[in-house]
Amino acid sequence: RNAYRDGVKLWNTMLEAGKPYNISPAGPSLIRRLEHGIRNYGQDVRLENNPYEVGLGFAVDLNQEADFIGKEALIQIKKEGVKQKLIGIEFGTERMKGWNEDNWPVKENGRQIGKVTTAAYSPSLKKNIGYAMLPIEKTDIGTKITILARGVETEATVIKEPFVTGKEKTIYI
Repeated sequence: RNAYRDGVKLWNTMLEAGKPYNISPAGPSLIRRLEHGIRNYGQDVRLENNPYEVGLGFAVDLNQEADFIGKEALIQIKKEGVKQKLIGIEFGTERMKGWNEDNWPVKENGRQIGKVTTAAYSPSLKKNIGYAMLPIEKTDIGTKITILARGVETEATVIKEPFVTGKEKTIYI
């Protein structure tokens, strides 16, 4: 009981102390994983995705002799190409607070064509970045898309990732 009470007190003290600096809670290492191109299962990668859609095709060895579940399907997908892909985006001019707790729709002509799976402000890059699952024809670097970020239509641009390559000065808060 005391540990719980003390933990809640510490949490509330930290939130209060962070208010003048717009510090808010976030998932563990969310910014670091996002900046470095690390996908999160359940958020960026789901059971219905294949490794080629989410940038994990490098982990698939279709030339091995051993058989595995899904091998034939992956051979077919690799042969035909993917219909959608998880890509990097940058968006907005105002520093985003927190992160997107839900997927944000990507809209075109009033209909949803994709979704933003992860979005946050990068202190290292000084801009908002994220991942979006888009139809393959919308995944070229420089493509402009419209996202519905917290209910507000915002222009986003498809950019190269990982966002941070190790040459930049990385800041973690």
